[in-house]
Amino acid sequence: MRSNSNFIITSFLKPKYIFFTRFFIVVVLISFQLKVSCQGWVWQRPKQQGNTLNDVFFLNQDKIWAIGEFGTVMKSGDGGQTWTVLKNDIDYSLTAISFTNENNGCLIAYNKIFRTANGGNDWTEINNPTGEILNDIFFLNDNVGWISGNWGTFLKTTNGGLTWTQIVMPTSKGLNKIHFFNDTDGIISLFQDNIMLTTDGGLNWTTVNVKSNSGIGNFEFISRYTGWLCLANGTLAKTTDGGVSWSTISTNTSLGITYSHFFDFQNGIVFYEYGGVGRTNDGGNTWVNFFPTYVVGNSTAFWGNRGCSVGYNGNILVTNNSAENWQTIIDGKPINFNNIDFYGNNYGWAVGSTLFKTVNGGKDWVETNTTGSFGYSDIVIFSNNKLIVAGSNGKIAKTTDSGGSWIMQATNTFQNLNGIFFVNENIGWSVGENGTILKTIDGGSTWNHQTSGINATLFKVKFTDSNVGWIVGGNNVILKTLNGGTTWTRQASNTPGTYFYNFFIKDALNLFVVGNNKLLRTTNGGVTWSEQSLNGFYSILRNIFFWDNNNGMITGGDAFFKTTDGGNTWVKQNLKISGEFWGIKFNDSSNGWISSGLGGILKYWDGQLNMNLEDIIICPNTTVNLTLSNCPNTVTWSNGMVGASISVTPTSSQQLVATCAAGGSKVANISIAVNDLNLQGNFLLSKDFQAINHINASTIIGDGSNNTNTKIKFYAGKSIILENGFSVNKNSTFNAEIKTCD
Repeated sequence: MRSNSNFIITSFLKPKYIFFTRFFIVVVLISFQLKVSCQGWVWQRPKQQGNTLNDVFFLNQDKIWAIGEFGTVMKSGDGGQTWTVLKNDIDYSLTAISFTNENNGCLIAYNKIFRTANGGNDWTEINNPTGEILNDIFFLNDNVGWISGNWGTFLKTTNGGLTWTQIVMPTSKGLNKIHFFNDTDGIISLFQDNIMLTTDGGLNWTTVNVKSNSGIGNFEFISRYTGWLCLANGTLAKTTDGGVSWSTISTNTSLGITYSHFFDFQNGIVFYEYGGVGRTNDGGNTWVNFFPTYVVGNSTAFWGNRGCSVGYNGNILVTNNSAENWQTIIDGKPINFNNIDFYGNNYGWAVGSTLFKTVNGGKDWVETNTTGSFGYSDIVIFSNNKLIVAGSNGKIAKTTDSGGSWIMQATNTFQNLNGIFFVNENIGWSVGENGTILKTIDGGSTWNHQTSGINATLFKVKFTDSNVGWIVGGNNVILKTLNGGTTWTRQASNTPGTYFYNFFIKDALNLFVVGNNKLLRTTNGGVTWSEQSLNGFYSILRNIFFWDNNNGMITGGDAFFKTTDGGNTWVKQNLKISGEFWGIKFNDSSNGWISSGLGGILKYWDGQLNMNLEDIIICPNTTVNLTLSNCPNTVTWSNGMVGASISVTPTSSQQLVATCAAGGSKVANISIAVNDLNLQGNFLLSKDFQAINHINASTIIGDGSNNTNTKIKFYAGKSIILENGFSVNKNSTFNAEIKTCD
């Protein structure tokens, strides 16, 4: 677009009639709004979330819910291909879930009952009249449902879960899985040996022994009379008379069966412990057993030939062909991450049993291990291309091409190395088992041993400069050097038997050390150490990090603490995430990452989204490049495009919504130019107006108050006519330009 002339009218210019010719304009008014802000920690690996899932439920072939630890509720509307995490305030591990329709459903957690009336977006706690731990939930229709629990607990609802009434059972044993065929006929499994049958809606029950000393797990009926039960030691039990009698079927393995499903009377599948799978095509008489490449979940459900399996670390699999093939939707494969580090806000690595890399701030993590080896404990990043890692059996590897190739360094040790630190690109140290200390002065090409004087396992080493440094380790070890490691002196912490896993140096005098159940602090360089109190339950503390003088965080085994006063006081954070978090790195208050021993990676997000364009003038058939920045996860656009940046060529007026998977969205309203504009009225909000040919205006811009700073722009291809009545009040600005499209 080319500008031929322009003028600006401010508060001191109020023309009655102005005419400009050869003036071109296109209307494309783009405005953006932040709809939702979701500050907090966002899962980046696995994407969506990484808490273990315990149950999955099909309402129909498309609508699926999955639930798990820390109140995790997920929903899919397309048969499991995509999932949405439904946030809530429930802080329990969720056990079982059932829906009667798209809106109404119930779930159980420990001894709690929760109900939703809007598909899982909101949950209300419902009274459990017994207070006992609950195990399963089953709805027959919109109104009638049952819940089983420990100590013979059995509850019934007749109003869709709004209230529950206890039914007295003829046993005090724990009740497990429930299935009702109709209002009167039902079956419940006990955890050991027996099932119970009713033919009068649960008023009376008959106990049936399936197999002594077997243990009963999941069961399923394919018809009113034919069903299967999972038993221990690779055995199924089958009934053809509705559960009155049972015969056992061997699957030719000693592995315990965790789940079974039959697609018809002949074809079935079983899941074994340790990830095994068995298939039959003759009603269970013969089985083919194998260990697949996919990870079998804790809970599996089917609707016709469509199935979904959920489990460890948020793992989700789906099948659309009766379990012949499975597609991994969310990969919860456990990977032991020992540490994480970033160079800037985009380039980062996570190290552990293998190496993972990101180049976009963690939106995508890709396994990038070309070292030819596995088992790494720590990392130092010098630049986008140069980094060094240390790990098991004395391995130290260095790359100068961002992990494309690695050079193994000669360490002359086979001790496992747990920590590595450099004060510059040349001088560094690494520590490990049996008191091992190594030092390099040539960037890692050669390493020399230093004497620690102890045999304990050393975990981390850090320096303030090339001379002053500390090491922490097992058996109450804190070491300090004042001469670059030539000599090391043990400091007294008065905490016998404590394993110290990491520490943070604020300056040469102020340090914090974390261990299996301790937080220590020194304000005199380690001459004395004092134990600090942490409010809230915790066990193992793995890491500590400050991103400025006041703000810091401690991570560990399901324990997170934050300080805002430099470490004087610490407040426990309820992050609703599971795992033992070893790695932590903050660049500033808005960019921080933590990594866990289960392979989880989360990023701290300030909840703010930014769009690159707010107002833009384009010609017809012009491509617009839009970018939604600061989203820590996947960006999906309302036109179906995926990615933080997209290019569009509007042919008509449209609204584009960019949604961040972590929460929040921005809206782009795009309007295509009209030939002519006739503008009247009082404009108080800043806006651009464009026309292909002419603009005629008799508008009043601003109201003259000190609170209004209205900015109006006119663009037209041939002329702008400011007619009688046009005016610009004080504190407002009017701008016009002649622009043409070439």
